[in-house]
Amino acid sequence: MFSYIGFKNHLNKSKPNPAVTTLIDGCIVCLLEFIEISSHH
Repeated sequence: MFSYIGFKNHLNKSKPNPAVTTLIDGCIVCLLEFIEISSHH
């Protein structure tokens, strides 16, 4: 599992487009939820 906080810090340092950051956040949340759901089956 990669470090989510480390990834966020990297994004904050590189200062990308806020919309891109939001999109990536959404993707990560979806991915984590998918992993969570998958692990329960």
